[in-house]
Amino acid sequence: MPSRIVKKAIALKNELLASMTTEIFLHGDLHHDNILKDGGHWLAIDPKGIVGEPEFEIAAFDFMYINELSNMSDVKNIFEARVNLLSQKAHLNLQRIKDWVFVRLILMVAWHVEDNGDPSWAIKLAEALT
Repeated sequence: MPSRIVKKAIALKNELLASMTTEIFLHGDLHHDNILKDGGHWLAIDPKGIVGEPEFEIAAFDFMYINELSNMSDVKNIFEARVNLLSQKAHLNLQRIKDWVFVRLILMVAWHVEDNGDPSWAIKLAEALT
């Protein structure tokens, strides 16, 4: 992974943490695999139980799927449209969501490496978003 991407993620993380104004209790891993429909109700499973800002929670959503990364020319536009919509609907800061998504992507790369997985898709997405 290019060192400039890691450096950017570290700088963004530090900036985001230092400028956080709202802290709430978060699920911590709220993405499509952890949101299940149970009859007429929705359940969020596998909580991590952390404290942070709402934009951090939203950044865990899967804004892109691996099969969508085959056409890298559309990735940034698709990502922007989805993040913009969610930001508007949730009344949250668009740029902070984007920044947290980038930071979490780099964290995901580390998890994939740790688990002997393939982090290439997360690296491609991070590069497309820079």
